[in-house]
Amino acid sequence: MSAETTTDRDGAPHQVGARLQAFREARRLSVRKTALGAGVSASFVSQLERGKCNASIAVLQRLCDVLDIHVSDLFASTEAGVRPVRMATREPLVTREGITKYLITPSSYSPLALYDATFDPTANTGDPYSHAGLIETVVVLDHEVTIQLGDDPHILKAGDSISYASETPHRISNHTNERSRIHWLCAPVLAAGERNESSSDPAPRSP
Repeated sequence: MSAETTTDRDGAPHQVGARLQAFREARRLSVRKTALGAGVSASFVSQLERGKCNASIAVLQRLCDVLDIHVSDLFASTEAGVRPVRMATREPLVTREGITKYLITPSSYSPLALYDATFDPTANTGDPYSHAGLIETVVVLDHEVTIQLGDDPHILKAGDSISYASETPHRISNHTNERSRIHWLCAPVLAAGERNESSSDPAPRSP
């Protein structure tokens, strides 16, 4: 049996594959680029998305890292209905030392993702990085963070916000001696046709 695959259980590959494909396409990533980032073959990713094979948790974790999602997002229930996300049941996502990040939007609302993240003093997201297909918005809830966009640093205090295209190299850091907290929204960029179709729809309202 390949190191990439495990046995098929209860039809799980079909659900996992479909959700993996939905997340990948929402982020405008090709099968080849996704596979390269996860260290697997493009043919394997294609088969996984079509429900033709299963994957080990280790491989799923690498694929999810490429897509910036949690493994549990691939197994979330697809049943209709509105369900609250309880703080007590949230689990931190795998991230860098000093940063704790929680997904606070239901997985069924993918590809929209809203994160609640805390940054310990001096913690940062690493070297500036970029990826295609998203608009990101950061809102500072407590204390301050520095958002570096390209060569331009922006210091944001509590209540401040900033939005940027994910193609812009970006980095978030806590330059203070206090723990900082932000909400971090990632939403797919709509194609021209999608923008035209949605222009007549009412804008979403906050509760």
